[in-house]
Amino acid sequence: MNIALEILFVMLVAADTWLTYRIIDSGKGVEIGPIAKYYIDNKPVAIIVTVLATGVLIGYLEFVGMVWFLIPAILRMAWVVRKNWRILHGR
Repeated sequence: MNIALEILFVMLVAADTWLTYRIIDSGKGVEIGPIAKYYIDNKPVAIIVTVLATGVLIGYLEFVGMVWFLIPAILRMAWVVRKNWRILHGR
């Protein structure tokens, strides 16, 4: 069960990252904050930070035995991915 939650969370984070870049490349969205703009403009750094943050979160939740806490994070990421999909496809 834990590994399924972790895989689902990682897949949603990857989908969010991919859709975010597709939205920005399509011209339908921009990052306006200076830190977010730097983060998005520098793809290698963004990918490394995203992978590290996701790994640290999952590792911490495994360490403290609260992997079930990924469920609300999964629901939030699913909402974000759905929102990004709708923005990208104009719905």
